[in-house]
Amino acid sequence: MNFSLDNQGIKGHFYPFNLTLETFSLQKCLKLFLLTRLNCKSGLQVAPNDLKVQEISLFRLSHGTDITYRCAIAFQLSRQSGLSPPQLAQDILALLLPQIDDSDELFPQLSVRVRFIEPGWLDFRLTDSSLAMWLQYISSLNFEEWQPSNHRQMSGNYDNSFLVNYAHARCCALLRLGDQEGIIQLNDSVLSSFTQPQKKPQPIPWLRTSEKNLWLSDPKERSLISCLVNTSDQVSSESLESLSKLATNLSLSFLEFERYCRIFGETLRETPELSQARLGLIWVTQQWLKRLWERETGRVPPVEL
Repeated sequence: MNFSLDNQGIKGHFYPFNLTLETFSLQKCLKLFLLTRLNCKSGLQVAPNDLKVQEISLFRLSHGTDITYRCAIAFQLSRQSGLSPPQLAQDILALLLPQIDDSDELFPQLSVRVRFIEPGWLDFRLTDSSLAMWLQYISSLNFEEWQPSNHRQMSGNYDNSFLVNYAHARCCALLRLGDQEGIIQLNDSVLSSFTQPQKKPQPIPWLRTSEKNLWLSDPKERSLISCLVNTSDQVSSESLESLSKLATNLSLSFLEFERYCRIFGETLRETPELSQARLGLIWVTQQWLKRLWERETGRVPPVEL
């Protein structure tokens, strides 16, 4: 496979492939996909030697609000094989791309782009259409059964309890107002407990009709989406310790979003789809805040203050 590198030899073309959305953590989905491909070993010159999902080195890059993950698996396999990381990275990339007739109809398929980066990294970037599918998937989840993978409950002092409770109550207030204005339609039980997904619109109009771009393009919207992705990844992490910290960060990101991103008035009159997408983002935020705070403190955050 030929790569087009820049003068520093560090950037290659992005190549598309489909990723099965098996869980709410995008990081875990990528790791599962990589492990499945490696276990096929077709054309790979080294076996993964019982490599486990949690052992795959894959992390979010911290530039801007793009959802990009970087994987160091070529370096990991190089130590046991003696092959160079660049060669292994390109071999693994070749394994990821051929996907004829291997899609899983039980789960959504995300469009992801991957590229090889010297001296052996693999970068995975999610497109807007993939983010829209992920947001729709997570907005329809039943969080009641969710349990942190490896969480130690903290003792009783929560310095940011008012912040989290306030952010959660604001989410609920905006959702109620959206229901009253007819922008969205909530299930009857949602108005008191906020546990079941909204009735309408379904699906939520995350994408512009004539394009493949998200309605949610404002930097504050992208920042909140990025925070939601990070939250979803962290709660699946084996090293997770503080749900309170996750809830605090999500609360701060939501309040910044609410400050700058209008839903009603002129926004609703001119772009009702944007209002619905923003309320959808608020719904996902409210669900995570509720579950994080319940699991951390044993208390349900208030739906109004």
